[in-house]
Order: sequence, then C-alpha cells, then structure tokens
Amino acid sequence: MRKNPIMLAIGTLLGASLLPLVSQANEPVPASSDQIIFHTHFPYESSDTDLDVFNLHKKDGNGHVINNDYAHTVLISNLIAGSMYVHLMHQKYPKLQYDRDYMIGTLLGQLLQESGLDDTRINKQFGANDDINNPTIKGAYLSAGQGGPYQINDYSKKLPYDTAPTGLGLINYDTVRKTLGYTIADQDSGDQTEKVGPDKLDEIYFAPMTVAFYHLNDVNRLNIESATSWYVNRDAWHDCWNVMTDPSIAKEPNERRLTDFVMNVIYNAGDYSPVLSSYLAICKSRDPSQLASMNDYNLGPEDYRAAIGTKDKGGDTYYRYPRQVSFYADQLYGKDLTSAGLNINNNIQLSLAQIKDVFIKSISLLSYKINPKKTDLANISAQIATAAFNKAVSDNKLNSNSSFNLSSESERNALFNFIDDALTQVENAIKVPFSSSTYGSKNADDGLSVHIYTSPNIPVQMNFVANDKRGDVLYNDYLTPGSQFELSSKAIITRMLPSGSSANCTADAIKAFNEITVSKNSIKQKQMTVDFQNDDQGGRCMISVEKYKPASTPTPVKPGDWDPQKYYAQCEGIVNYNGRKYQNKWAANVGVAPNEKLGDASDAPNQPWRFIESKQNTCPK
Repeated sequence: MRKNPIMLAIGTLLGASLLPLVSQANEPVPASSDQIIFHTHFPYESSDTDLDVFNLHKKDGNGHVINNDYAHTVLISNLIAGSMYVHLMHQKYPKLQYDRDYMIGTLLGQLLQESGLDDTRINKQFGANDDINNPTIKGAYLSAGQGGPYQINDYSKKLPYDTAPTGLGLINYDTVRKTLGYTIADQDSGDQTEKVGPDKLDEIYFAPMTVAFYHLNDVNRLNIESATSWYVNRDAWHDCWNVMTDPSIAKEPNERRLTDFVMNVIYNAGDYSPVLSSYLAICKSRDPSQLASMNDYNLGPEDYRAAIGTKDKGGDTYYRYPRQVSFYADQLYGKDLTSAGLNINNNIQLSLAQIKDVFIKSISLLSYKINPKKTDLANISAQIATAAFNKAVSDNKLNSNSSFNLSSESERNALFNFIDDALTQVENAIKVPFSSSTYGSKNADDGLSVHIYTSPNIPVQMNFVANDKRGDVLYNDYLTPGSQFELSSKAIITRMLPSGSSANCTADAIKAFNEITVSKNSIKQKQMTVDFQNDDQGGRCMISVEKYKPASTPTPVKPGDWDPQKYYAQCEGIVNYNGRKYQNKWAANVGVAPNEKLGDASDAPNQPWRFIESKQNTCPK
C-alpha cells in the first residue's frame, strides 16, 4: 500500500544502524543461495545500501539451522494464499488471463517489499506463537490506521466509498470475517479505522489470506468507480479489462503479465494514481515495445518511464513496485537473474507433509455460513481441511513422499494445480464459494429484489451496470456463466455489454427488467435469464423473462445419517442408511450412497460403503 510514516517509526525502533542498511552478516555475496534479496532498486547493484535479505536456511555460529521452519512456513502460507488469490479471481472472472506464477508469487513479494523479512523483523520465537514479526515490529504495523506487515492500510474501510451500495470492505467477505474479529458495523461506522489492527493481520497462516481477498475486492472497487461519470480512469479501466479478459493474450507472455502488474499498481499506488493511468494505457495500446519493457530489471527510473511511454514524471517508487514484486518471485522460483546483476541460485524443495500442515492450519482459520439465510459463521474444521487435502492428494496421484521443487516449472505447475484442487474440495465440502460476501446496513435496500440468472453456457462475459435513482452505482460487475444475484426492483439498468462483441444488450435488459417490475407479484414470481449467442453479425442478445425457480433447499440430515451433500474421507465415520450402519473403506464422493446389496461385497470398486460389522470393512476398529 502507499507508504506512510510507519516505515520511519520502525526505523527509529530498530535503530538507524540497522535500517535501511543491511548488517554485515546479511550482506549478499556472489553466487549465493537460500536467500531472497529485497528492497531493491533497478538496475540492481549489490552495493545498494537499501538492500535487505530474507534468509531461507540460516545457521547460527555452531552451524545449526535456526529459522528453517519459520521460513518454509512463510513461503508455503503465502503460496497457498497466492493460490487462493488466483482461485478467487478465476471463480469470479473466469475469462481473466494472467501469468499464474507471478499472480501466486505476488503475496510473498508484497510482504517482502511492504515490510520485510530480514533478521531484524522476523519472529524468532516461531513455534511459541504464530506471528510473522517480532513483538516490536508487530506492534508498529498494527497501530491505528495501519494494515499489518502487508500494509493493507484500507483494510478497515468499505471501498471505494462508504455510500457505495455495492461497495465492500475486507470484513464483508464471509471467509475472513470471523477470524478478523470485528464487525461490518465497526467498518461502516469508521470505528475500526481508529482502533489497533486485528492481531491476526500479523498471523503467519491467516494474514496472507486477507491480501488475496483484498486484491479480489480491488476489482469490485474499480468496477463501481468505472460506472460513474467522474472516475478519471473509467474508460481506461474498461478498455484494459477487455484486453485482460481476451483469450488471445494467453499466448503472449508479456501481455499475460498485464494482470499482475495492474493489480499490484492498484494495491500500491491506488485507484486514482497517474501510475495506474500509465499502465492502463499500456494495456489498451498493447504496444509490443512497451510490454517488453514493462518488467525490464535493467532500466533506471527515467529510462523505464520513457520505455513504457508514460509522461508522468513522478512516482519512482510506484513504478518500481510491480517490478520488485516480480523480482522477488523470480528469486523464489530459482530463475536465472544474472542478466539483471543478481546471482542467486535458489533451489527450494517443499514436501507434501510440510504443505499439509500449513494448509490445514490456514484453512481452519477461514469461515463460512452454514445457513446462507443467517449471519452466523463457523470456522472450517480441521477435519474438512484434512479430507479436502487428502482427496486432492489422491486425485493428483501424489503420496506421502511427494515433494515439489520450486525451480522446476513442471513441479511448480503440479504444486499449484494440487493446491487449487484442494481449495475446490474444501468448497465442495462446505457448499459455499470462498468469494461469498455479506452486505452491511449501508448497503441495504428496503424494496423488493429482482432475481437475475446467467445461463451456465453463455459464451461471453456481460458487463452489467445498474444505478439507483440518485445515480449512485448499485451494481457493476461482469456476469459469468451460471451466476445469480438479486437487484433492487428500484434500480435503473444503464449497461449490459457482452465483452469482445459489438452487440449492445442494454435495451433488451431494460425491457425484461421493466416487464418483471410492473407489480409486486410479478417481482416475486419471475426472473430475468441472461444468455448470448455469437454469430457473424456480432452476436445476439437472448434475455428472457421466466418463472422464478428458487434454489432448492436440501432436507436437513439427522446427525449420524448419510449426507448426500457431503464428501467422506476414507474411514471418516459411521453412517446410518435405511436402517443399517456403514463405514467407507475408501473416500466416498458427494452423492455416493451406501448400497445394501454391496454392503458385504469383496469386489465392488465403485462402492466404498461396507456394513460396519463386515469383514470387508477394512477401516481400523
């Protein structure tokens, strides 16, 4: 986030001799390993006095490793949260294109650049507690108005502004609200901004997750602003979004980097910054030379601005930031940076056992609504997290001895695929998407709501905007296949545009909406269904009014009975079904019911359930 006096305060706390200078013990040497050099400038010079070092495998004077567990836990928790970031963005915006390595590596890079993990800052009592920083640094980063070591300084605010009907803050996301510990009302009243930050913003397993959700919320923030007439980057954001969701850029490595660069600029410089305007211009133009220069580590401030075509003369730190985050990810992944003047040969190996421990602890700090109609939240249990992890292990054909080398592209891909699969398994178990959110009283509308559904097979994203009678934005988002939401019957639809098409579906949407809102009974009984068909004429809008079909509510399952909506890990428990007791000798997928005819079968490969008393039940007694 944008820099503020907190960095000066920490420098005072640590002593001028330690910050920003690197101690002799930490000074990087040629051809080193097990380090990430951060707080860099470009071009990189080893003599730079601002450099700091994150030691991944440090030894004391006797040769004993003293921070391996801490360092690997930091790496893994940030990679899991980075995978959550990608998972959320893909879930909400499935056509968004990006370079997955750099999106996932963003969170660790931001932690290093925003605060740092050098020996003067890290928690050397890890194990006794789960903090990222030592107590002195932690206290400084959690002071009122701060956002923890990731410097999420607006964590406590509804964005983009508190009167935005569809605006959200970090606390509005169900997945992180319970552990954050304050309320939506605390946010909307401004009280939380005046308080010391939540302790968990410095927690090694949870803090990275908050950053993933903050990034997701940045898209919602920009969508709301770009629906207004006054937002300086309104048209530029729409133009850039169309580029970032264009499938053709998947084949262009430099263009795929636009997403992580733009998102990191929003995070660091802000949504109104001239820096963001510069990168949105690159995005719109898709100029090959500018794109190739965007992540050039060998360009100083003036040369860099000239190479990317910006006329903005200020903001050296902001133009450096997205490259710094990228530079740290490259070190993490063991990439060759000798052409940029850095000779780091990292070869980081992560075992499945290490990943499992961190995954379960991280997921267990997340929450969800057991009943969508109520406000109560429950933490995801360790049992659910464990079962999801084990299912992903099985699906990806891994075993307890599996490990992943981050310097191998194929092994990184395998790791990231595996983590995403495990996250999906958790969602399947709780039956709620991680991106679920709850509005506060400032978002409330006392009127009736129109139900709007998007066809699961729609071939485009629809940019849908609706305002209230005052002109404030009620809704601005990209409708994706299978999405559903409710919109105030008092809303005024101002835009429905299919991405990548010359067609305009706004008039059709307004007509359908008006047809539904002619009466209260009609609002309650009908729904708008949105579809689109590509053709040689630019496409055809297919927006219809249909009978409202509410989502079915499953019949409550009695405790101990087989649950058709539940995934059962191997030998997870004993269930009742049609008067008999069964146990699953291997994992049972959602909907796989016990079969009395196969309850004692010795050969039934598609049926995991056996009578509890059967000899074929191989679960431990």
